Amino acid sequence: MPAKILIVDDEPDIQLYLEAALEDAGYEVRLLAEDEPFMATVRAESPSLICLDILMPRRSGLSLFRKLQADETLRQLPVVLISGVTKASALLEQDVVATAQQERGGVAVLEKPIQLPALLETVARLLAPGEAP
Repeated sequence: MPAKILIVDDEPDIQLYLEAALEDAGYEVRLLAEDEPFMATVRAESPSLICLDILMPRRSGLSLFRKLQADETLRQLPVVLISGVTKASALLEQDVVATAQQERGGVAVLEKPIQLPALLETVARLLAPGEAP
């Protein structure tokens, strides 16, 4: 059974791009609609990994990430934080990611535009060996 990846991004083009790339790599993909509740969807879908956009107009990706961290049952879930802000990854790694990695592993930051080789390598690295496609 392939690993399931939940994509949370407000840009439909980015969602479709990531979905196509990850499905082509053998993963099962679920897109989170803007009006769907985040935590309830994560619990219902039980993804193996989440690709989470940091800046979205209706919800903050960082606040969603912090909700995952605060939840005892979900904090081990690997997350790829995606930033459209140039050089934001350095700040994120110093702040959010460093804090998260002290509590758990499985966090990475990628900048837009997403480079497919980097995305696929990051996803494969974060997933447990038994969950790769």
